[in-house]
Amino acid sequence: MIDKLSGKTNSSVEKGKIAFVRQERFDDFICIMSDDEKDWKSIIKGKDPSWSSDGKQLAFTHKSGVQDVCIVDEDGSNMKALTANESPYSHDAYPHWDPNGEYIVFCSERATEHWQIFIMTASGSNQEQLTTSHFNHPDIFPQISPDSKKIVFERRGHQEAIHIMDIDGSNPTSICDGRQPSWAPDGNDILFVRRYKIYSRNLHDDVEKEIGIGKKPSYACNGRKIVFCRGEYSNEQLWIMDSSGQNANPIIEDQGNRDPVWISI
Repeated sequence: MIDKLSGKTNSSVEKGKIAFVRQERFDDFICIMSDDEKDWKSIIKGKDPSWSSDGKQLAFTHKSGVQDVCIVDEDGSNMKALTANESPYSHDAYPHWDPNGEYIVFCSERATEHWQIFIMTASGSNQEQLTTSHFNHPDIFPQISPDSKKIVFERRGHQEAIHIMDIDGSNPTSICDGRQPSWAPDGNDILFVRRYKIYSRNLHDDVEKEIGIGKKPSYACNGRKIVFCRGEYSNEQLWIMDSSGQNANPIIEDQGNRDPVWISI
């Protein structure tokens, strides 16, 4: 088998697929491609994709007047809204599916008119607010840890900072300056962005490593690779590199693609 994302022949490479957002004119569309091909297909209008644990569905943000969190099958069928905002000033976004498939964490402006983190079951029930940050410090980009015990998120303000809290919202702790956090598959490290550079931070010894230039990073190929994007908004490209930062290459040559997330198949 040819690992087309790395350009190497390797029969042990685990296959996967990538969901990403493609901007066409003024709309965002969620697309899916296999990681050993370069063909992709657009499945539905939306953004902020997050895979279900079995890779058969996506949670995403759908905008129709207001923004709501929805789920959809990977072929674009059976869309279901999990939140239902009625006020034009209330929006839900940035969903992330629990690796065990039980919960979805997301952000909402419904309670305080700025982003707070909420959690709900994967069916949309039992929606609960987890953070109560100050108006000038919205909380965004939550991700549930691989063991489903923690949530990492970005708290914005005069300076963006990465925070971690327990899955029930208790014990919030600031760990470093940065934004757009993402868990490593083993839960020991976090990827994040600081001044358009990608870093990893080990949660046991707090050691940081600069990996490369880019934004919205997340691990692929069980931690061996990192998918990310480069470029200004609406002109971004999807890229992939080794987790060490070596062998960085674009996945799709054209621009207007962002926010890649990988899952094994």
